[in-house]
Amino acid sequence: MKNYVRSCQPLGKGVCSISGDPHYNTFDNATYDFQGTCTYIAAKGCNLSGMRLTDFSVAVENEKWYALSANPKVSVTKVVVVEVYGSILILRRNEAKMVWINGVLLHLPQNLHNGAVKVYQEGANDVIVTDFGLRVTYDLVYHVTITLPGNYRGRTCGLCGNFNNNKTDEFQLPDGIISKDSRAFGAAWKVHVPGVVCDDGCSGDLCPKCDSSDKAAIEAKCAIITNPTGPFAACHDVIDPASYFRDCVYDVCLAKGDQSMLCHSIAAYMLDCQDFGAKIQDWRSPSLCPFPCSSGSHYDTCVLPCTSPCPGLAETVTCTTTCVEGCACDKGYHYNGTGCVPFDQCSCYYNGQTYRVGESIISDGCHRIHTCQSSGVVLSKNMTCDLNENCLVKNSVMGCYIQQCFLNSNGTLTPFNGEGGTITVPGAYEIIQSCKKSQTSDWFRVVVKLEMCTPGVNSIIAVYVFFNEVMVTVNNKHEVFINGMAMTQTTFSQKNVKVLVSDNTVTINSPSSLQLTFSSTNELTLSVSDNAADMVCGACGKLRPVDTTLQDLRERLLVSLHSPSTVFASLNAGQWTAPDFPQCGL
Repeated sequence: MKNYVRSCQPLGKGVCSISGDPHYNTFDNATYDFQGTCTYIAAKGCNLSGMRLTDFSVAVENEKWYALSANPKVSVTKVVVVEVYGSILILRRNEAKMVWINGVLLHLPQNLHNGAVKVYQEGANDVIVTDFGLRVTYDLVYHVTITLPGNYRGRTCGLCGNFNNNKTDEFQLPDGIISKDSRAFGAAWKVHVPGVVCDDGCSGDLCPKCDSSDKAAIEAKCAIITNPTGPFAACHDVIDPASYFRDCVYDVCLAKGDQSMLCHSIAAYMLDCQDFGAKIQDWRSPSLCPFPCSSGSHYDTCVLPCTSPCPGLAETVTCTTTCVEGCACDKGYHYNGTGCVPFDQCSCYYNGQTYRVGESIISDGCHRIHTCQSSGVVLSKNMTCDLNENCLVKNSVMGCYIQQCFLNSNGTLTPFNGEGGTITVPGAYEIIQSCKKSQTSDWFRVVVKLEMCTPGVNSIIAVYVFFNEVMVTVNNKHEVFINGMAMTQTTFSQKNVKVLVSDNTVTINSPSSLQLTFSSTNELTLSVSDNAADMVCGACGKLRPVDTTLQDLRERLLVSLHSPSTVFASLNAGQWTAPDFPQCGL
């Protein structure tokens, strides 16, 4: 019974905290360290069959904290990925005020599935909340929390444990076996990301140790967390500060006393305390972790997002009554979801999305375009892509794009999704081909041979284009060979394949399948027709429409989070090397 109405109410809550190098405090309040730098399942719904519980998954990607030094000993969370209700939401370090939703980068706040999922900023943290009680916070630097209602007890798995009120069985592997080793446990929950190189961290005595000569001075700084009369005293009976103090000392020590690490360590305890309703005193000062606020705002230990909101904001965010530290708006300024602005600079809020003034966003499979007017009104219009364009998501923006793949003369490949890198290993590569095994007509294949004719530069020396009955070879002197014979004219046409040589540029066109241009500067451009778009593969990648499957979307997003050089490691290792063009070492 709640507010005199009989209904189902959640039984308490569980909070998992991930902070620092990374230190884990599970739903069952067990603590351990796991310093892997891969992508891992932090928490997900498990054994939900027959239960009226919503499935979800929260993954974290960790990396060495290179902001601290060129050879860091500290690793921190870089990315948080939440999958729920068929959508994938990504919060990424150093991308403040933004969220990735199904591959599109959008402004905060956002409201999905008619309010079932909301993403907004709360103080210094980005927050994802759902209508069934899942709450994920990330400060975009250091600290992640995952909160679940009590009806998920015994129904979770991952690095945050099984949420069954038993600390002794936290290291449960995906097969149900209980491990005794935190490193083996963490590695078991790794998410495979094709072509990405990472490691599962250290174990036991192999982990870095704190230099005892610095430890006493660092302990004195971190003692603000455990001081019985200090600013956090009201939280000590709610959350034991001991593990936060130990983590603070360890991380600051490995960071060579860096004050930013000290500030993040203290702030991690403050956020968790405030999440449980503890009233924290102001602990910051001009000399100790000052909290920067932009013009029109000031620091406050208790900021509420809906005190002075822009019109329409309250329908997009959750107007919480729980205090969080952050920047409160000065008089005459309005909160737009991420900061304080004059009234005439308020954003537009339309169908759960946030638009900056003057910004236009394409949606609905490229059938609608929405523009935010200075009046706060969104102007929406119908639209369609041109005949030679497809509705795709490229570089995190939905739009109408020509289906093209580029390979520059130095081996830099830009695939169909726009997220490429450089092929550094010489060899012959399957750039694109028709991979539908049942296809008998309109089959094609393009192989490019790269060699280091100039030391350190991987150059295109030949392009081989195969069709059912025609093979076209173009070398780096732009000499053309048809089925092995030199082409002596400027044009060729046979079996629906046309070849044109003009101004030292070679164009190969099969209207029903492939269009290719090899320019005078040895740059290769490829595109495919609509009827071949769903059957291509190769180094150019797949043509992924907006309505791609969730599994394909998940893989593409996880790969795209990494640097191009890392992503193309699999390509260089031979994933798309042409087997009928053998070479030593490949």
